[in-house]
Amino acid sequence: MNRPLFKRFFPQALSWAAVILVCSAVALAQDSGTASAPQAGQRTDGQIEMDVVHALDASKALKNDLITAATIQGEVTLSGTVSSAASSELAESIAGHVAGVTKVNNSLTVGNPQAAAAGDPGTQQMADSQPDDSAAPPAPDGAPSAAGPDQPVGPYPPAPPRPQYAQGPPPQYAAPQPPPAPRYETPRAR
Repeated sequence: MNRPLFKRFFPQALSWAAVILVCSAVALAQDSGTASAPQAGQRTDGQIEMDVVHALDASKALKNDLITAATIQGEVTLSGTVSSAASSELAESIAGHVAGVTKVNNSLTVGNPQAAAAGDPGTQQMADSQPDDSAAPPAPDGAPSAAGPDQPVGPYPPAPPRPQYAQGPPPQYAAPQPPPAPRYETPRAR
């Protein structure tokens, strides 16, 4: 029984063609998947962020200021505390000139960087463009002000006091007791 050569090798040739087709489709998908990765010559956000931080650190005028930089898709956001509006503008300019930066969002606040580093916002200076809302409004008719350090100042009524709950030790739970053993009476003789 001699089968023609075509019928004998056709299933094998078909399976090899399917393997080649699948492999080429996978290779094509991998090539198109790298389009979101940085191309040669493009810089990653991490590289841009590091260069912005190094450029800000190299500036002698910004040595005492606290500035952080975050980069997302080439867009740099500056945050922290600087000593003056000129320092804020200088930091924005320096970050804008770093290679790969597409936009700079300046979220820097003007104040005392040393107080901000110590975590004491009470000693931090307010920016000139912002009104100082920390002072209590004057009491009418010369009466002493009722607002104390714990009382809010503003157009809203004070919040009701929070209830205080007693904090005791956690409840102790006893281990379950086994049921008592059944008592059997011995039958009496009659």
